[in-house]
Amino acid sequence: MKPSVNRFIIWVILPIILIAAVAAVIFVFSGNFSFPPEATPSQSESEELPIAAGVVPHHLLAQVIIDDFFQRLSNYSPIEVVILFSPDHYNQAALTGGRFITISPQREEGKGKNDSVSEIINTISQNQLVEINDFSVGHDQGVANLMPFFEKYLPDTKVIPILISPQATKEETQILVEQLNEVVPKNTIFIASVDFSHYLPDPVLLLHDVRSIRTLINLEDDFRNIDVDSWQSLYGVRYFAQLKNKEKAKIIAHKTTYDFIRTLPENSLLSQEGGVSYYSVIFEKGKKQEIFPRSILMVGDIMMARGVALLTDKYGLEYPFEKIKDMFRGVDIVYGNLEGPVMANAPVVSMRSVNFAYSPEIVKLLRKLGFTVLNLANNHTKDKGARVLQETREFLQENDIHPLGDFQSCDSKYYYREGNIVIIGANLVYKNSVCVQEIVKNVKKIKEENPDSYIIVTPHWGTEYTPLPNKFQVNTAHRFIDAGVDTVIGHHPHVVQAIEEYKGKLIFYSLGNFVFDMYFSPEVQQELAVGIEHHLNKVVFYLIPISSHKSQLSFMRNKEKDVFLNWLANISSTSLRDSIRRGIIKVNLNGE
Repeated sequence: MKPSVNRFIIWVILPIILIAAVAAVIFVFSGNFSFPPEATPSQSESEELPIAAGVVPHHLLAQVIIDDFFQRLSNYSPIEVVILFSPDHYNQAALTGGRFITISPQREEGKGKNDSVSEIINTISQNQLVEINDFSVGHDQGVANLMPFFEKYLPDTKVIPILISPQATKEETQILVEQLNEVVPKNTIFIASVDFSHYLPDPVLLLHDVRSIRTLINLEDDFRNIDVDSWQSLYGVRYFAQLKNKEKAKIIAHKTTYDFIRTLPENSLLSQEGGVSYYSVIFEKGKKQEIFPRSILMVGDIMMARGVALLTDKYGLEYPFEKIKDMFRGVDIVYGNLEGPVMANAPVVSMRSVNFAYSPEIVKLLRKLGFTVLNLANNHTKDKGARVLQETREFLQENDIHPLGDFQSCDSKYYYREGNIVIIGANLVYKNSVCVQEIVKNVKKIKEENPDSYIIVTPHWGTEYTPLPNKFQVNTAHRFIDAGVDTVIGHHPHVVQAIEEYKGKLIFYSLGNFVFDMYFSPEVQQELAVGIEHHLNKVVFYLIPISSHKSQLSFMRNKEKDVFLNWLANISSTSLRDSIRRGIIKVNLNGE
């Protein structure tokens, strides 16, 4: 285990575990963790609750969010039972082979055997995947951290906590929810105790949440690939809301660690390891109102041969990405520029060669990391000839990666399309005017057919090792935007270049290298990844500065990040400078 991870566990995770454990023991032995007595029926109990489910964080740094959530719940009365889904943080279910852990029914003396809690737990206990273990449940922070809030705001509500194993399937979770739905009282709600994206810089946390929140609100199929600590818990409460026809989302809060801790010492563990995001929502009576944001992550040149290959042969194929690989999780579209073809029995590339080739294992690695689009419109993609270029396309397609663009052609058959998003690759290293004209013509046609199309052009172009674009880059980028392109994001110069605002649209002239074996200057080892949060009426760009040391990537933090963004702001459009320094640029698509 890495030293930084050890320090994080010692100074952050262990204190949280100890606090949760102490809280749990206090509750268990004081009797406060037992279920409250049966509520005396009242007139309002015959009324149907207008809510069915909610999501709340359990990390106590987000106590303000938790408190607000429970205070809002207290306004809905009476809530007789809460089914609390929590991650099984310590994977206790694995010890038994089960998928779900709950507690034994606890009654006061003299209570009948047929109380609602007993009935619920006895019913779900018939499921072979459900285990009873008071100790495991009581010591998990997903439960223990929330119990004081139940005591404070919902003292008469019975809480049935259920830990969900990370191995639980969607089908198993769905069956459990259906079993619960058969026996829970009418005034029951489901709550997911879930923290969202973990241990990443603020812009990446927010980018990942785009897909997670959309999947939750819309009840999409792919809960498995969102970045949360228990997608099963989220799916379970959302599915219950659907069963109850209470799918209207009322958002309570959406914040990250950095909203609570603004300044950090340079050597703090949080600074080094990254933060967590917190999202809270209540599902009320009404139809779901779908949201349509998409997330895109774009990086520059990926060159896995030559010096990089020497390092991956020594340290493993994932070596370049080990410190940042979680960045690719939970994003709809992940794009990179693949510098060179892929072929079976790829030859070793000498240190002096600029004729690249990669084995199919590289494609499998990139897909495993999360890449969905790899650009082939560059000056190296035909290094081994036209036949191997076609072979490259086939290898990418076999691994569910879209091969974008061509060595020379800009025909629309090489474009990438997903919903309203269109990505166009263009090899313009040699100032291919025919290609430019083809893109302009096709963009106009796309916009005529669908004015809501969001078009990104990713040209491979520019003068190497210079931070400012050349005249061809500027003129061509302006021509693209005049034709209807929404964003231009380039690569090839091996360094990050200026960002320009032109007619309300953004031009990232170069993202610089991503994975490369260049070490001769700081500039070729400073990189920019761009996250894009696309809505129908606006776009948010997240700037993610990355540094490379011996071809291994890491997020820039604190002072290094601030110095880099300040430099980038100073060479970019004056209208963007403050936004670039903050690392977030917002653009309205309606022209306002």
